Amino acid sequence: MIIPLLYIAVVTPIRIFFQPVVDPWMDTVEWFVTACFWVDIVVNFCSAYRDPSTDNLVVNPWLIARRYVFGWFIVDLIASVPIDAFITGDSASSVNELSKLARLPRSLRLLRLLRLLRALRLVHLQGHLRRVERSADMHPAIARVFMITFWAFVLLHFSGSIWWFI
Repeated sequence: MIIPLLYIAVVTPIRIFFQPVVDPWMDTVEWFVTACFWVDIVVNFCSAYRDPSTDNLVVNPWLIARRYVFGWFIVDLIASVPIDAFITGDSASSVNELSKLARLPRSLRLLRLLRLLRALRLVHLQGHLRRVERSADMHPAIARVFMITFWAFVLLHFSGSIWWFI
């Protein structure tokens, strides 16, 4: 799941704010990433977890589903919905074509900002990176510097893209 999350972190701001010409293969990648997110939702409904109070592994499907629904499910569901398909009835490339051909005013093009909802999935990236940190057996200070640097780059990327858009 790290690769689709990194894709969202890098490509989503570029596609929203710079409005590049989208090739059909980019639409395919977008649909693949969306499919990965939907598969992740299904996997989360089936994944056991450790109860923090007893440190026992919980394998009861109802308890797993309850924990997920009251936890990250809403964020995952909102971030997994392909907004472009609902706005235009087609993929992201049609949004680019419509904004160019119809010369839509800037206020209507702000509908493209709905794609930022996919960035909500980035909150999961922190957990994945912590697992990589633990498995890599690196010094905690080095891992902390890596995490701060990574999130600084993500924040700068989003900020720079927004600045360009304005």
